[in-house]
Amino acid sequence: MSNEENNSNMPEAEAGDEENNSNMPEAGDAPPNEDPLAVLMNALKAKLKKQAAKHVNMLENLSESVWNRVQVLREMQGQHDELGAKCSAEIAELENKFQKLYEPLYAKRCNVVNGVDEKAEENPEEAVAMEQGDDKDAEEKGVPEFWLTAMKNNKLVNQEISKRDKEVLKYLKDIKWGKIEEGKGFKLEFYFETNPFFKDTVLIKTYQMIDADEIILDKATGMEIDWYPKKEKFMRKKGSKKGSFFINFFNPPQIPGDDDEIDEYIADELEKQILQDYCIGSEIKDKIIHRAVSWFTGDAKLEEEEEEEEDEEEEKEEKKEDDNEEEGKEDDGEEKQSGEEEEKEEKKDAAEEESKEESSAAEKKSIDEEEKKDGGEEESKEESSAAEKNSSEE
Repeated sequence: MSNEENNSNMPEAEAGDEENNSNMPEAGDAPPNEDPLAVLMNALKAKLKKQAAKHVNMLENLSESVWNRVQVLREMQGQHDELGAKCSAEIAELENKFQKLYEPLYAKRCNVVNGVDEKAEENPEEAVAMEQGDDKDAEEKGVPEFWLTAMKNNKLVNQEISKRDKEVLKYLKDIKWGKIEEGKGFKLEFYFETNPFFKDTVLIKTYQMIDADEIILDKATGMEIDWYPKKEKFMRKKGSKKGSFFINFFNPPQIPGDDDEIDEYIADELEKQILQDYCIGSEIKDKIIHRAVSWFTGDAKLEEEEEEEEDEEEEKEEKKEDDNEEEGKEDDGEEKQSGEEEEKEEKKDAAEEESKEESSAAEKKSIDEEEKKDGGEEESKEESSAAEKNSSEE
C-alpha cells in the first residue's frame, strides 16, 4: 500500500484556515454595542478551529508505517470504548436504583428543614399541644437559612454568592437534581418560598452533555427569572466585588456555534467561565445535595480543608523530594566534575613525572655517551702514544 493511498484516509486541513485566522478580530476590536458574550463565543470558536488545524497537520506528516500502527491503536481503542459503554450502562442502572432509595430521605429532609411535622399532621391533638408550647419554639419553624448556610460553607459555590444573593437565598426551601428526559446530562431544581424578589417558585438549570462519561458539555441552559419591578436592577447593582449568583448562574455562558470566530484570549476567558459554571453545578449536584446537613454544620467544609492541607503537604513533600533529587544531581555533577579535574591533575602530574624521567634518562644517556666518547679518545691517545713509543724504539 502506497503512502498516497494511506494518506487518503487521513483528515485534511480545512482550506483557508490560515487566511481566516489572519482576519480574526482582536480582543479589543469588538464594537462598543456588541454583546460581550457573543465576542467570547467567537473567540472560543477561533481557538478550537486553530487547534484542530494544528492536529490535522500533525497527522498528515506521519509516515506510512506509523499511520498503520495508529490504525491498529484505533481498533484497540474501539474495543476499549465498547467495554467502557457497558460499564457506564451498569453504573447508570446502579445509580438509578439508589437514587430512588435516596428520594424518600430527601423528602423527609425537606419537611424537617421547612418545619413540616408529619407526626403533627397525622395527629391534630399533638399539633395543638405543640402550638401551646414554648412561644419561641413555635415561632421558629424548621431550620432557618439551611440551604443558604450550606451553600456558603462550600468554597467554590460561595465565590459566586453576593451579599444581595444571600437575601434571596434565605427563601430557598429545597434543591433537587435529576437526569434530563432527552439526551445525556442533568438538571438542578431550586424551590423557593413566596418572596419579594421574583414570582417563580422553581428555578431550573440544565446541563446537556455530549458525553456524560467523558464530561463533555454540550450546553448549559438557565431560565428567565420573573423579577418583581426594580428587583432585577437591584440584583445587578454595581459596586459588589462579586457578580450575582442569580444573574450569572441562570444566564450561563454558551459554547459558540460552528460559524463563530473569536479571539484566542477571549476564547480562554470564555472557556474558564464555562468550566466554572459546570463545576458549580456539579458541586451542588454531587456534594451539597447529597450531604446538605454536613455542609450546614460545617463538617464537610472542615473535611475538605483537611484534605486540601493533606494535598498541600503531599505537594510540599513531592517538591522537597524533587529538589533533593535535583540537588543530588547537582552534587553528582559537582563530584563528577571534581573527579574529572582530579583525574586531569593526576594525568598532568604523571605526564610531568614521565617527562622528567625521560629528560633525566636523556641526560644520563648523553653523559654516558660523552664519557664513552672521552674514554674512546683517551684510549686512542694511549694507543697512539704506544705506537709512537714502539716506533722510536725500533
